[in-house]
Amino acid sequence: MLAVPGIASAADPAPSDAPPVLNVIPVEGAADAAPDPARESEPVALEEIFVTAQKSRQSLRQVPASVSTLSGESLRNSKILSAGDVNGYVPNTQLRVSPFAGELRIRGYGTSLSNVGFEPSVGLVIDDVYYGRSAFLSTLMYDVDRLEVIRGPQGALFGKNTVAGVVNITTVDADRVRTGDLTVFARRDGEILDARGGVSLPLGDALFSRLSGAVQQFDGLYYNTALDRPEADLQSYAGRAKLRFTELPGDAELRLAVSGGRQTGNGNLFQLSKASDATLALFRQYDPDVEANPYDRNLSSNVPSRVDVETQTASAAIEVPWTETAGFDTLTLTSVSAYARSDVRERTIDFDFSPLPVVRLDLVEPTPYTQFSQELRFNGLAPSLFGAFGRTEFVGGLYYLQSSLLSHDLAAVEDLGAAAAFVIAARSGSAAQGRPLGGALADSLASLLGRIVASPLDDALVTGQTNRERAELLLDQRQQAAAAYGQFTTYLTERFAGIVGWRLGVESKRAHLSSQAPDGAIFLPAILGQANFDTRRQRNETESSPKLGIKYDWTPAIASYLVWAKGYKGGGYNALPFNDQSLEYGPETANTYEAGLKTRLLDSTLDVNLAAFLTDFDDLQVSVFDGSSFNIQNAASARSQGFEADFRWLSPFPGTSVRGNAGYTDAYYRRYPNGPAPATADVDSVDLSGRTLASAPRWSASLIPQVSLPGASPAWGVQLQVEALYTSQRYLDVDLDPNTLQPETLMFNARASVGARDGAWSLSLFAANLSKERVLAQVTDEPVAPGNFGAVRQDRGRELYAALKLDF
Repeated sequence: MLAVPGIASAADPAPSDAPPVLNVIPVEGAADAAPDPARESEPVALEEIFVTAQKSRQSLRQVPASVSTLSGESLRNSKILSAGDVNGYVPNTQLRVSPFAGELRIRGYGTSLSNVGFEPSVGLVIDDVYYGRSAFLSTLMYDVDRLEVIRGPQGALFGKNTVAGVVNITTVDADRVRTGDLTVFARRDGEILDARGGVSLPLGDALFSRLSGAVQQFDGLYYNTALDRPEADLQSYAGRAKLRFTELPGDAELRLAVSGGRQTGNGNLFQLSKASDATLALFRQYDPDVEANPYDRNLSSNVPSRVDVETQTASAAIEVPWTETAGFDTLTLTSVSAYARSDVRERTIDFDFSPLPVVRLDLVEPTPYTQFSQELRFNGLAPSLFGAFGRTEFVGGLYYLQSSLLSHDLAAVEDLGAAAAFVIAARSGSAAQGRPLGGALADSLASLLGRIVASPLDDALVTGQTNRERAELLLDQRQQAAAAYGQFTTYLTERFAGIVGWRLGVESKRAHLSSQAPDGAIFLPAILGQANFDTRRQRNETESSPKLGIKYDWTPAIASYLVWAKGYKGGGYNALPFNDQSLEYGPETANTYEAGLKTRLLDSTLDVNLAAFLTDFDDLQVSVFDGSSFNIQNAASARSQGFEADFRWLSPFPGTSVRGNAGYTDAYYRRYPNGPAPATADVDSVDLSGRTLASAPRWSASLIPQVSLPGASPAWGVQLQVEALYTSQRYLDVDLDPNTLQPETLMFNARASVGARDGAWSLSLFAANLSKERVLAQVTDEPVAPGNFGAVRQDRGRELYAALKLDF
């Protein structure tokens, strides 16, 4: 058999003419039916997939939920190096993560990354630790053993802020044998380099270790014509150390882990995607090369933006197995203690993303998010439920989280004369048809602008007023949360099981919010709605997340389920409080009905999984930037309905396999009468009831065939893989302005690999985005300029990569 990526070998080497065993989605665990070299006629079977989607290790077919998985090998085979690269491979899922913010969306629901005060709608769990901010994924996604996307509310087991689902990652554990691996990716022009790997070292008969790390170097996605430098470049360094102690008293096992990472780079991301003739003419007085094409990789920004983020994590997990205790055949106590910190040391934003020195947003001081969590969990398996019914599985425990967030920003006008010219240009021509921004151009501002325009040489006037046009924005938040949870799965008959789960929690948040500008500030209050205030607030909430379901095992290879679950996401505070009008938002809740079918067919050579769902959200949390202010609110209600389907197939042709998936999501507002209007509309709000949610494509699908061929020598082989990834159109801003519409995309990738049959090495060539699809991740109104838009590009065009993987 050939041991190139994606091909699993049996425990004993097979003769060179034996049919290869293809691992379509490589995961932990042995194959269901590994071939015996002495019996070439024995059928080939897919490997079983094991997940921890219910906080215990189970076969995927046992889990009554829609779950997609990608193994570490699959991530390497598809050149998935960051969270955003997962898009297209998992249906009804959109991930976008930066060093200081994250946006994870499942089935059309997610949380905007524009405001760090928002907690996520999709939970992030890595090695059994919940992280309260999705940005941790940007430095912790390496040395991955398995990535799971669990869809639908998961509050009963994973807690609040999992109303849309959970991204659950397990990293490679310390091994009992000495092993190591290293994978290096390089783009053809050398502008992108990525190296990641790890080493497992036994330190004794009962002590094992693993050291892993990742280094990334991107030379820049854009070129800034105003500053003559690359933008969106990245230098990232991360490392993780694990210790695993076994054979402790009571057969307990202790796992310790620490990690650290740092990411730095130039931080201007917005390209002008649409601009009026008047504003373009003004911009070209500062940069002759400025234009409004979001696809040419050129942007123009005068602010030398930088990003510098450090993360640290530490965890300790101890498992104590008990047998034949309190009626349980097996019972395991697990304690997980964890600490995490993300420190944004530097983050500068060109607020108007133009070459004009208008408004910039800086940190007054570093912005840390810290958390400490403690979980005590029991997992058990009993022959009955307190003497009644049949086999019963139980998961339950206690959870505590304490966190703090400090966001302290400085919004400042750089040059009042340039800002005045910008406002005047933005109100002329086609842009002038937009509505005034929150009372801008009040008498005092009009008078000031008139004096500046009439007396352009009055430097004292301009300089003095500019010094007053600055505001400090503060959110200092402290949070405590505690919960008790449990879930029983009891077989009422030999094949029919009932599921009951519930989580009850309490949460307290205390916040200090303020916005402070010097007396006499006129421009910031007029165009951004800034108003001085200082307040302290507290929120106390009670969380309830029930779950009910049934499961029926038609055969050992076919199972179905029907589940109702409720999710809860806590309320919070605005981290960009320009004024006291939109400081606080309430909780949101989700009710989901989901039915699914999981099958293994054709002598274990075909897996097919189906799930249909309907989710209703009440008090949906949204963050709206209308070009002049940040508005945090709870939309009335929304609904998402649709399905997911995936399959993996070992075809009857030797060495050939196919995997694929498809997802459909109809996500829309059921009632949102006061939704945000496009910036160029002549009203402040519109009725978005019945309209689609932003960043919610209706269709997503992938098809990935793979062929393994023998080499000229029995010592090596060749593998070919083609990928077709489809995503339908979607709006990229809440107001559903046509200028924010991202068209549908059909992206083709290809990989050719040659490798040793014993897995010692492989060399791969990747061709990414052969169809040259152009993909935008975000489009938003340009601040102060109604009718102008800025965009953030996601794709890098057509690319060629090489990858070398070594196992030792």
